[in-house]
Amino acid sequence: MMGLLQSSLITALPWLITRTGLSAGWWSVAMAAGMLPVVMGAPVWGRQADRRGGLRVLQLSSSVVLLAFALLLLVLIWQPIAIVLMVLVVLIRLLHGIGAGGIFPAAQRLVLSGFDPGGWAARLAGLQVAVHLGRLAGPGLMVVATVSGVPGALALVWMAAVLCCLTLARPAVAVPHPAEQQNQALRPGWRDGLPLYTLALAITVWVGVLQFVLGPVLARISGSSPETATALTGTALVIASVAAMVAGPLVHRHVRSVVWLGALWSLGLGAGGLQLVLAGSVAEIYLGVALLSMGVAVITPWYGAVLRQFSPEAGGQVAGRLTSLHTCGYGVGTLIGGALLEWYPDQALAVFPGLVLMVAVLALWAGKRGLPVN
Repeated sequence: MMGLLQSSLITALPWLITRTGLSAGWWSVAMAAGMLPVVMGAPVWGRQADRRGGLRVLQLSSSVVLLAFALLLLVLIWQPIAIVLMVLVVLIRLLHGIGAGGIFPAAQRLVLSGFDPGGWAARLAGLQVAVHLGRLAGPGLMVVATVSGVPGALALVWMAAVLCCLTLARPAVAVPHPAEQQNQALRPGWRDGLPLYTLALAITVWVGVLQFVLGPVLARISGSSPETATALTGTALVIASVAAMVAGPLVHRHVRSVVWLGALWSLGLGAGGLQLVLAGSVAEIYLGVALLSMGVAVITPWYGAVLRQFSPEAGGQVAGRLTSLHTCGYGVGTLIGGALLEWYPDQALAVFPGLVLMVAVLALWAGKRGLPVN
């Protein structure tokens, strides 16, 4: 549902700019405003998921997100004067962020309930696949549905999201009885998992940089028009999603040893980063993006599962903290990417070989701190 709604709105951005008369810069600010409640609210939602159960929190937070998307659609159809539209859109994005902050902690808490910790990484990888499927389905559904106009396409996307949420009425995963949640309201310390929390932040900073600089870099390398560069960027994002969908579940289903997992994510991150620096063509950029995405898809479920094993009674709170840190990382990465394009446009990808070194240092630090990395 989240992948579907987010990607559909980004796909409709050219229409939103034309329809409202508001600039692309203003829309980027409005979209970013929705991140603030996620950063602040995700840890709170996660604690509630531990206390009240993931299903109840997931139902409530999903309803808030669906309400916000419906209100945005109504405002766009109504099309009030510019100042009213600007205020309403920002308020709606803030409402969206409030709900979005609860969805990922609750979903992760719920999907791991009743399962052995040894399989947590594989189940978290499966959850990543669902998000990527939504991101792929959103643009495709928009293209098919635009025969009825963009508002009709967005309405169809909203209805598809509602159908996704109807599955929460009969969840297909184990749901602990509320009595089992009474002793799961402990607050885990940040210091215990600091190396892996830092790792979560740092990886998403790098991903945020890549997402922001990818389009301009492809435009420079290909020497193409903005329209063609947009298509090339979209293709790169599809490749990244497909690579992550394949690598994450496949590796975590068959590999449990942290030594082999470390070798695989180091191969993906290291080879991908080096490929991006040396790339001189669009195809080489695509290969670097695919390798990097595979490495991220392997390491992200790993540190998520390790942090939960260290504090199994507070899985929702751990998920909330990770959601908050990931959101911060994307924001910081976007700012760094903008600075790189402004001051070092020809070396905007030069930072990526450092990713594998940073990951190795933080993973070793986690082992020294006694986290259950195996």
